[in-house]
Amino acid sequence: MQTFLDTAGAESREKCIGCPRCSQDFALRILAVRRAAAEQDVRMSWARYEGKAPAEATLIGEARDAELEGFLRLQNPHLTDIRLEQATPTEDPDTGIGSQRQWYSVTYLADDGQGHAAKE
Repeated sequence: MQTFLDTAGAESREKCIGCPRCSQDFALRILAVRRAAAEQDVRMSWARYEGKAPAEATLIGEARDAELEGFLRLQNPHLTDIRLEQATPTEDPDTGIGSQRQWYSVTYLADDGQGHAAKE
């Protein structure tokens, strides 16, 4: 007999390791945990947003995208994940003294945790 924690980790109980019935019970519990995890993945809620974000004017490609995503994360702490979809430079000047920043119109996908499908 061996003592182990159940799938929730809340209580321990003894089981026979070599018994086919116990092995089947264990396999069924593993399957139930995997199904529950898969259902949670389905509930992930991605939504499409639009906005404006600044980035250093000298940055291009992935470096620029990373800076834009970082700005969006700081401005939207309620979103758990942000992925930049598109960034287009705007004509808006950054009026800060000695500023080397460029503003972009951005479209991004984010997980809002509410279970909504992506807005088209």
